[in-house]
Amino acid sequence: MSLWIFSPLGVQAQSTSPTEVKTREKTVVVEGGSEEIQATEGNGLRESSGLPGARTMIDLEPYANSGKTVADVLRQVAGVEVTQGGEPLSPARVRIRGSRPDQVLVIVDGVSLNNQTASPAQSRQLGGVGVDLASLPASRVASVEIVRGAAASQYGPNAAAGAIIVRTQPPLETRSLEASHTVGVGGFREDRAGWQEPIAGGAIGLDLSLARSDGEYVFYDPSGGVAKPEAERCAPRVGAEYRLRRCNEKSRGGLGLSWRQGDHQRAQVQYTVSRQEGLGGVLDPRPHGEAEQRRWVAGIEQRWPISNKTKVGLDLGVVREDGERDENTTTGADDRNEHTERRDHIESWVEKFYGQHRVRVGGRGEHLSLADRFFDQQREQWAGFGQWELFRALGGWEASWRMERISDVGTATTYRLGMTQHLGAFWGIKASHGTGFRPPTLYELHDPATVFGPSPANPDLVPEHSRTADAGLFIKLSDRFYGEVIGFHHFTTDQIVATADPVSPALFRFQNLERTRSEGVETSASGQLGPHVRLNATYQRTRAEVLADGNPAVSTSQTEGVKQVPGVAENLASAGVVWQANNTRGWRLAVDWRHVGRRYIDTANTHFLKPYQIWEATLGFPLWRDFTGRLTGRNLTNETYAEVENHPPPGRQLFLTVVWRWPGEKTEPNPQK
Repeated sequence: MSLWIFSPLGVQAQSTSPTEVKTREKTVVVEGGSEEIQATEGNGLRESSGLPGARTMIDLEPYANSGKTVADVLRQVAGVEVTQGGEPLSPARVRIRGSRPDQVLVIVDGVSLNNQTASPAQSRQLGGVGVDLASLPASRVASVEIVRGAAASQYGPNAAAGAIIVRTQPPLETRSLEASHTVGVGGFREDRAGWQEPIAGGAIGLDLSLARSDGEYVFYDPSGGVAKPEAERCAPRVGAEYRLRRCNEKSRGGLGLSWRQGDHQRAQVQYTVSRQEGLGGVLDPRPHGEAEQRRWVAGIEQRWPISNKTKVGLDLGVVREDGERDENTTTGADDRNEHTERRDHIESWVEKFYGQHRVRVGGRGEHLSLADRFFDQQREQWAGFGQWELFRALGGWEASWRMERISDVGTATTYRLGMTQHLGAFWGIKASHGTGFRPPTLYELHDPATVFGPSPANPDLVPEHSRTADAGLFIKLSDRFYGEVIGFHHFTTDQIVATADPVSPALFRFQNLERTRSEGVETSASGQLGPHVRLNATYQRTRAEVLADGNPAVSTSQTEGVKQVPGVAENLASAGVVWQANNTRGWRLAVDWRHVGRRYIDTANTHFLKPYQIWEATLGFPLWRDFTGRLTGRNLTNETYAEVENHPPPGRQLFLTVVWRWPGEKTEPNPQK
């Protein structure tokens, strides 16, 4: 489902001079001083030689009929780790270079999806922080840009470890209709429909979606678990040490309406809702509790080309999220909590070209409010930013600066420096350096109490600060091959961690105690073998260490050695091959493999998840007239593994999808829209 396009600093794609400029990649002509560089030339290659620093641009056009989500695509990017536990509707969380998921900023069409509503009481333990990208299908997305490291700070707060910028598909020039139905294991069913209609010189679009699941997953239970009848019914044994979690139904639906006219006017309204019945977990698998989350989004974007070299912009947006969670409906206790979060923002900027130089300056104001049964808090944020870029025939340079003033935290200033330069006919270097931060959430700062005990809030918390340096080599052979090797060093201070009460370990408090460091290397290669076959492979090695931890329960003394950051795999690798016929209604075959190394699950480094390898395959095939089919198999070797502690995904999984499109053959986007 698409969202509208806002443009905070850096969300715009790279721009060049308002004249014709020849580079080794392509010749570009800029209209009105802004042009999106299609770094992949439309074939899906992860080619990013024209992007300074550790940045990767992925064209998702080849994934249009793959059935993959954005989370699936990100699994194939070096430096990025995606974890997803449980059944198909479980959220997928993204780490970059050993970070936590809530230190990665996710922007979809200019809208930041990082929110304040994840209560710290259980959210980190249960994977409730970060942004779920498994709910965004690749077929709705035009491109994804990944900026690794604190040098992503130009995009705003929460980019302490990197940023993921998603741009959805532009409107088509003719009427189009599409509908699909998917069935799979665990009672999974998903229905999607989309309609686009050219009207009054623009295009209007409507998207609908509904997904449901039985919510089944396997969890580790060597102790034998509880003996209550309802627990046995909802968590029967699977072998000697595992149970099958049932009574955990989930659903997710959405409705979106969008309007776009040319390159200068966009608007959208969107509503999404997710619901879960049965909140029982590993320790208490009874069918109790329910939760519901609703989100409303509305926004308008305006662009005014003042001249061929100057443009100004104005963005307005409102995001509101309402949620309800009832922890235990069987006891009669008042365990229901409701929250309402609202984010309103206004942003304006001016962009000007001076030959091959581009300068952009602007400001942003944002009001955030969060209320639940325990408290009601407000936050004001003001930002000023500036960006300079130089585009040359053999490379480019950029520098950006941003100052953020947050009413209940203070002022933070961040910067980014980046470069890319060809040194030969087929190779070159790229590097970046920058700083970033993540402010504490309103829950972490102000929540006065929770149903789990004394307050975890700490009004004295300060933002988490980070800095990154990276450099590497790239190789580009025409449009058929691209590869790069990048080494990085990432350092984070004042990390916010939960410290347990020595007397009552179930009670905790958030404090700025931790310093971490991650170092490693990221390698990737993509190639096109003829017109039908595409290959890609990645490998990354990350050493993420806890340099200091003020928690008395955890020691990082020299006698015990430096501990590794829990949840971070030291080795990750992936490979994939795709064969596709000439048209969208033809045959398509994709095979993917990934390896995840051992990961510790506790700060003391005494327990770990074992390494594993996963094979997946997708076969697309024509059916009748405007109908096509898709068969997807996951975990084909039935590997027993875990991406999240105690929540391994099910074994071998199969999904069947039937798609109807009208018109049947692909309609090209209108370049004038």
